[in-house]
Amino acid sequence: MTKQYTSILIAAMISAINATGQTLNNANTSPVPGDVFLVNSSAYTTEGPPGAGQIWDHSDLTSQSSSTLTMVTPASTGFAASFPGATAAQGQGQPGSFGFLKASATGLESLGARSAASSLTMFYSNSQIQLPYPCSYNTTWTDEYSSTYTSNGSPGTRTGTITGEADGYGTLIMPYGTVANVLRVRIMESQLDDFPGLYQVEYSSDHFIYFKPGFHNPLLGIYSITTVLFGAPTTTQYVTWLDGSAVSVDELSSKSIGIDVFPVPARDMISVSFGTEGGQLRVDVLDAQGKLVREESVTASIGIDIHTMDIGNLDAGLYHLRVTTKSGQQGVRRFVVE
Repeated sequence: MTKQYTSILIAAMISAINATGQTLNNANTSPVPGDVFLVNSSAYTTEGPPGAGQIWDHSDLTSQSSSTLTMVTPASTGFAASFPGATAAQGQGQPGSFGFLKASATGLESLGARSAASSLTMFYSNSQIQLPYPCSYNTTWTDEYSSTYTSNGSPGTRTGTITGEADGYGTLIMPYGTVANVLRVRIMESQLDDFPGLYQVEYSSDHFIYFKPGFHNPLLGIYSITTVLFGAPTTTQYVTWLDGSAVSVDELSSKSIGIDVFPVPARDMISVSFGTEGGQLRVDVLDAQGKLVREESVTASIGIDIHTMDIGNLDAGLYHLRVTTKSGQQGVRRFVVE
């Protein structure tokens, strides 16, 4: 795999206090088996400017249709052997069709896809890096990917290059409310599918994806894809966005920082990952009625930190974990004790 990416340290930036909440990592961003997302589709809209401290207003989005995205274990698809290393598979809208992903501490990769309609099993022998980890404002990367496959009985090859840049952070205004501490990632791809002696298909795309740490699916995606077949270009543009029913009001508080809690459900111990400006902060556990049942003081490092708590004496049920930084920023995440 050819990989090149550069991460600008948040701590070195003047705006470090605001920016550290947008650092993406495996724990707070990668989809995992069991995730289910309700996603709306809308007409195309412009993405807005790049840069620090932006306010992106997409409150006028109107759903034209919706679909459910479900993440499953690779083993449950029946095709795990064709995609070694995959950690999750996403249904592609028809039985027997899946996209396969590999999530790790260094990034989120696409390993390829299985399509029942075209009897296609496309494994990227040189995988595609969709996100490097950690990923924060000004992170950039370039990666080449490739596959040799057969589609409807015809042999083909795919070669491509993906280039990405986390080009902005700020506040995202959606139809269901305002979301703070959002990181926008611009992803551009150039791809060629070649069927020797038959035809070639060229693809180029330019996407703007809006992430909030703690949510395992983008809040918003703005997509533009151009396909060239037999010399004739066709451009498709559309928008998808995570439905508000999947988003907790507490977790979208204007002061919220991106946090994640694992494992869920939990038993004796939980770990919480979060991005902060460092220094002293407080970690609280509240029961379903909002009563404080556990609190700890933590000295955190700048950027992503992980804190482990003993919850062995808590009764089974629903709880909220709240992180409060020295500057007053808060993040809230629900978890279950079994």
